[in-house]
Amino acid sequence: MLPSRARAWILLAWGWSALWTAAFAGLALAARGPAWVADRAADGNWADYWLLLLVLPHAVGPLLVNAAWRRWIAPDAPPAPTGTRVGPWLLGGWLAPVGVAFLAAVVAHLAGFGALDLSGASIVARRALDPEASAALQAQLDAAPVPYPVSVAFQALVVSLLMYTPVRMAEETGWRGVLDRELAPMGPLRSALVGALAWAVAQLPLVAVGFHVPGEGVRGGVLTLVGCTALGAVLVLVRRMAGTPWASAAYLGTLGGLAGFHELLLTPGSAATQSVLGASGAVVHGLLLAAWVARRGFPTPSADDAPSTLGRGAPPPATPPAEGAA
Repeated sequence: MLPSRARAWILLAWGWSALWTAAFAGLALAARGPAWVADRAADGNWADYWLLLLVLPHAVGPLLVNAAWRRWIAPDAPPAPTGTRVGPWLLGGWLAPVGVAFLAAVVAHLAGFGALDLSGASIVARRALDPEASAALQAQLDAAPVPYPVSVAFQALVVSLLMYTPVRMAEETGWRGVLDRELAPMGPLRSALVGALAWAVAQLPLVAVGFHVPGEGVRGGVLTLVGCTALGAVLVLVRRMAGTPWASAAYLGTLGGLAGFHELLLTPGSAATQSVLGASGAVVHGLLLAAWVARRGFPTPSADDAPSTLGRGAPPPATPPAEGAA
């Protein structure tokens, strides 16, 4: 049974996601008209300031949800965990998404969702350019000192460190902070999966306006739900093992900078199948999660937000030595 305080937090978070997306759509309709909004929802090509207006409130929304939840639902609840613990899981949370994005492209290639191509031809093919401009872009990519995807991965790490991770921390203090703590009575693995699914559902309003998988309709929504559920469970794992939501914020920050990475590595295809937030990413995150659980068990967070213990529950208390033992 879902704990009542956790249920209330989830409903508040879903409500914020739906209401803000509806307000955003209404503002865009009033300012630019139905035809412009329909085109943006179909191709996902929102102008920078419109994109910021859509995404930033979604990222910081959990802070507002935390405040409302503590004010009206759980005034006795402790503050959201925000401590920083520097360690290998924090560093891994920042670096690992680069490897995951590459692996997702390999999965998409093996599954027939697109063909791997590091020459830059896939980038040129995705842009509506005249032949002369296409040739110029291809020549520029050929002359680059490193393959363009490698350069983009490096840029994603830098941008994540300086900008995305601090913003995502606002999101993580809610979903992988307060909510994860409130779901703890459900058990380590079950609580992680329920929290991950709830977070994935909160992404669906963004899908409706063409953010994650533009132009994919119901199919895109379903595959994004699956992909974000697998990603959400991995975020819980990273956060619990690190003992701080900064680690999962770093993971999500870097991955956000690589959301369109498949477009650099694969021939044109469906974002819902090629993307690290779609089917290919779900396979990679699902396999990583299954391998970890099979080998180590799923971690249980400590009450003081210290790095997690391993296993499917809290470790048993130490047995005192027998009387008279040396």
